[in-house]
Amino acid sequence: MARQIATYSSLDAGAVGIAGAESEQYRRFKYLEKFASENELINLTQHKSGIVKGYAFWALCNRNSNACKEILNKHLDDDTEFTEFSG
Repeated sequence: MARQIATYSSLDAGAVGIAGAESEQYRRFKYLEKFASENELINLTQHKSGIVKGYAFWALCNRNSNACKEILNKHLDDDTEFTEFSG
């Protein structure tokens, strides 16, 4: 799933575009969030794709993971760029 997420050009929120539709990319994120273990998500925060890192961190935060603060601190100097779509 991470490979598919990484090939897409943006990190999409739940509702995008004029119609506020759920994108295929967001559905990939929801799948990742549901089926990836906490350790898999933690490992994905080190992925070369900023989109994968972002979704993995988002999923961990949604789960109220204790790892979020440590991951955030590790990435304070991370300058990976990506595009985000919401609304």
